[in-house]
Amino acid sequence: DDRVEISPEQLAAASDEAERMSAEMGLTTRVVGWYHSHPHLAVVPSHVDVNTQAMYQQLDSAFVGLIFSCFNSGLVVPGVPTGTQALLQDGLS
Repeated sequence: DDRVEISPEQLAAASDEAERMSAEMGLTTRVVGWYHSHPHLAVVPSHVDVNTQAMYQQLDSAFVGLIFSCFNSGLVVPGVPTGTQALLQDGLS
C-alpha cells in the first residue's frame, strides 16, 4: 500500500506553526489546504481523497485540496477508474 496520509498530530502541528508565525510576524497566517501527487495516475480524486477533503471541509468550508499528476501527460478518460487511466493511455487496455 502506498497511501500516505497526514496524522491528526501533524495537522495540529501545522496549525500551531501557522499561529506561531502569526504572532511572530504580526500577520494572520493559517493552513489553507492540502496537496499530494498521483504519480502515473490521473488527477481524478480517489475515494480516500474525497473523504479526506470532506473531513477538512467540515472544519473549514474554504479548505483547498490539490492533486498533481507528475508523470501522466495524457487525458483523463471519463468513467474509467483512476488506476487504469495510465494503461489506457499507453494502449495497454
